[in-house]
Amino acid sequence: MTPPSDKQHLATAQRDENRERVWLELAELDAGESGFADHAHRRLAAGEELYGDRWAHIGIERLIDELLAEAADLGAWSCLALEALEHEADRCAAERELIASALRAVQLWGAYAHHALAIARAHATGLAA
Repeated sequence: MTPPSDKQHLATAQRDENRERVWLELAELDAGESGFADHAHRRLAAGEELYGDRWAHIGIERLIDELLAEAADLGAWSCLALEALEHEADRCAAERELIASALRAVQLWGAYAHHALAIARAHATGLAA
């Protein structure tokens, strides 16, 4: 008897909310950002309500493609937020610079995430050198 392929396994998989919570809480702890795990967990629950178990049927390549789009969105939305910030004349210079610095950091982290995901996708599709 041969073991099921990853796609076959995923097609019958259910989300492991306890494991997800551990992963999210570890990321939150590493980043020192309280509230991240709960926010991400609520997003998972909302996504499940909208899309059901679609994640289990589309394969790792498609999931990584979704993540690549989200990483690019970090950069894109940060650009829009920086442009909007330029039009908020009522903010003091120090506050504007703090917000701008955070948005530029998000752009950088989005680029890092995009790079890491591009590497992961190449390996997932067998295109890695």
